[in-house]
Amino acid sequence: MKTKTDLNALLGLELPEKETKDVLIPRLGLTLTLQEIGYDEMMRCRRRKDANLAYFLASVKTPDFTSEAFYREKMGCASTADAVKKLFRGGEIEKICKVADTLNGYAAGSVVTMDAPPADLESHAVEDILEDAEKN
Repeated sequence: MKTKTDLNALLGLELPEKETKDVLIPRLGLTLTLQEIGYDEMMRCRRRKDANLAYFLASVKTPDFTSEAFYREKMGCASTADAVKKLFRGGEIEKICKVADTLNGYAAGSVVTMDAPPADLESHAVEDILEDAEKN
């Protein structure tokens, strides 16, 4: 009977919209809109030589860095990747990737173990978040 309940829970799920988050790059006065990406796309990014840059490009929904008007005409570069590397500092790209991680479920508290009483689950999530913050 438990299996049927679990299956009903799966069948009753509504697929959520992809989450987005806006970030500001103060040095450039530029706002980026990041969007979560699918698992397959995440794995393709990880296999790339410059994984962070691939992840950055896959996660940024707007502005459109793939526009030739941007990378070729404005930045004088042969590719989107070259233009992004020219425009952004390495630390900015890494921090943007960390925000993308949050959208993609890699943040503390995104998965919580069920070994605690339900009343304690929220406190466990908060502990996970604090532990993650201490590491960074």
